[in-house]
Amino acid sequence: MSKITIIYDDRENKGWNETTFPRRSFTLARKRLSTGDYTIKGLEQVVAIERKSGWDEILTNLSTKRNYNRFADELKRMTKYPVRLLIVEASWRDMEFLSTFTGASNPLPILNAFISRCLFEFNIPVLAIGRRSSHTRAYVSSLFKSIAWYKEHKSFYFLKG
Repeated sequence: MSKITIIYDDRENKGWNETTFPRRSFTLARKRLSTGDYTIKGLEQVVAIERKSGWDEILTNLSTKRNYNRFADELKRMTKYPVRLLIVEASWRDMEFLSTFTGASNPLPILNAFISRCLFEFNIPVLAIGRRSSHTRAYVSSLFKSIAWYKEHKSFYFLKG
């Protein structure tokens, strides 16, 4: 497979970069994306991936009506993309410790309602991949390689059991 060009939104400041993606397999291009933070060159109308640095960033996006509406609009736009994901750089277990850091009494019902809405209203899978480490970098690289496989083979046959 040839090198995969990952396009990332030019507003993405602390996202995945050259240290996330091995140079032998990937190139990066910075460009303004109307929807999502990441896509793949040649699949810009197919792939929209939104990255959040943690559950606390999602809570911030839900904290005010203005933030919530902006985030909900982003999720609605993502529904037009056949491959759409919301990737959170935190583990599911990290949710349990949020109230300690945020001071919120119990953010779990808010996050659970949000995740349910992503899944059932917007049909957007939410992947919690853990904090940044060599394992999460390998996971993200593999994910993009799998999606790019579709570009070359027009099939996800390798995912079928």
